[in-house]
Amino acid sequence: MKTIVLGLGALALLTTTGCMQQSYKFTSSPEFEDYSREINEWTGPEKFGIYLKDRFLDVCDILQFDLSVGDGFLANAHATKWLQAGGGFLNHGARWGMLKRSAGFWSDDRVEGGVAAGFNLYWVDIKRLPVWGTSTLFEHEFAYEGPDYLSNHDRHWSDLGATLHFAWIGGNVNASPYEAFDFVLGWFALPSLYAGPTSPEMDLGDDDTRARLREKYNLPHFEYTLEHWGQH
Repeated sequence: MKTIVLGLGALALLTTTGCMQQSYKFTSSPEFEDYSREINEWTGPEKFGIYLKDRFLDVCDILQFDLSVGDGFLANAHATKWLQAGGGFLNHGARWGMLKRSAGFWSDDRVEGGVAAGFNLYWVDIKRLPVWGTSTLFEHEFAYEGPDYLSNHDRHWSDLGATLHFAWIGGNVNASPYEAFDFVLGWFALPSLYAGPTSPEMDLGDDDTRARLREKYNLPHFEYTLEHWGQH
């Protein structure tokens, strides 16, 4: 019986590893060779520095907050996208604050409203345009109209927080359990930096240095991330 249990455990481990590595079936491509070469050129101290930088940026992803100025009335409280209520509008408002690992000033034009309590009947029409800030802020430009639960660009499905904007001024606070879990898991990522370009990464957010290098070389992201699953 013990042998059977150990065998099943080994099979599960191999299956999981195979799923984690399935995105690396492109290892013979010139893009992957360039990607591997850049990673293999990192020295030990550089890898440790990258590890610390990624952990710092991961912790910055957990809490978002901003002040808003502009014409509008908006109120929302949410404990995930499946338990929330609110509505209102912000007419090309200006927002200053922290947006995940970014900081700066952006324009926010939105109409939203509805309720979610297990079901989701919350609708959004949002246009966000970064104006000034850190380079990463300009990665958050987007426009979306539709059911709130189908897009994670404005708020992640796991987020907890509230927004209140009255007349010409308001504020927003948002905390992400998903990003908190990504931060905690990331502390176990150091060995993967030394193991090589194809080693599994402890990066649920798919936003650490190696993930950004894959974008640079037009390589696919890992398919085991929760964010990837959330898009299907």
